[in-house]
Amino acid sequence: MFLFSVLSITERGLTLKIIDFHTHVYPDKIAARTTAELSETAGVTAACAATYTATVSSMMDWGVSSFVALNILMNPQRQDSAIEFSASLKAENIYPFCSVHPKTENPEAAICRMKELGLYGIKMHPDYQNFFIDDENMFEIYALCEKYGFPLMFHVGFDPYSPDLIHGTPLAVSKVAKQFPKLRVIAAHMGGMQNPTDVEKYLVGLENVWFDTSMSAGYLKPEAARRIITSHPNIVFGSDCPWHSSTIEIEYIRSLSLNSVLEDKIFHENAEKLLG
Repeated sequence: MFLFSVLSITERGLTLKIIDFHTHVYPDKIAARTTAELSETAGVTAACAATYTATVSSMMDWGVSSFVALNILMNPQRQDSAIEFSASLKAENIYPFCSVHPKTENPEAAICRMKELGLYGIKMHPDYQNFFIDDENMFEIYALCEKYGFPLMFHVGFDPYSPDLIHGTPLAVSKVAKQFPKLRVIAAHMGGMQNPTDVEKYLVGLENVWFDTSMSAGYLKPEAARRIITSHPNIVFGSDCPWHSSTIEIEYIRSLSLNSVLEDKIFHENAEKLLG
C-alpha cells in the first residue's frame, strides 16, 4: 500500500480542503464481483473499481485530500477478517470504519479489537445486514459503540437492495439517538435517502446526530438540501464512492451557494471533529 499526497480543489483563488466521509473499499479479490453485483442491483455504473489502489487514484483525481473507508459485513463468520482488512487500509489520510454484524458472537471483543487497531468508527447497513435500526436487540451494539467512543454510521432511507422495506428510517434513528445521547450517530445520505421530509421532522436539531451528503446529487432537491444544511450544524461531505464520484457531490454542494463558513464545515471541519 502507499500514501497519497494531500490535494485540494482550487477555485476562485481559494484552496478547499476536502474529506470524503463516505467511500467503500473492497479487497482486491472480490472488488470486481462485488461492484458488478451491486451495480446490477442498483442500476448504476460504478465510478471506480473500488479496490484500494483505484480508490486512492480516484480520490487524487477528484481533488479529495482524505477519505473514510467504510466496511459492510454480510457474514458474521468473517468478523475478524473484516476488522483486519479495515485496519490494513489505515494510512495518513485514510480513516477506516469497520462493521459489526448483528449476529457477531462477541460484539464487545470485536469492538475492543477495532479500538486496539486504531479504527475510527463503525458502519452498519440495516438493509444488507437485515435488521431494523430501532430494534432493541441492537441496543447492545449501540451501547458498546457509545462506551468505546466510536461514531456509528447507518445507511438511512431507501436502498435498491430492499426497495419495498426500509429498515432504517429517520424516525428510527431519532429513537436511537435519544436512547444513547453520548453516541455520535451519522445518518448517511443527508439523514435519509429520498425522505427529506422525515429528516427535517425527526432529526434536524438533534445534537448527537450527523448527516453525510452522499448521493445527494440527483436524489435531493437543492432547496431541501439548503434547508437541512442551514438548520442542522452537523453535516460532513460524502460521495458514496464508487457509486458516485466525489466530483459530482462537490459540485452539487458548491451549487447550493452556501457561505464559505458552511462549506468549510461540510468539506472538512466537521469531519475533523468526528475523526479527532
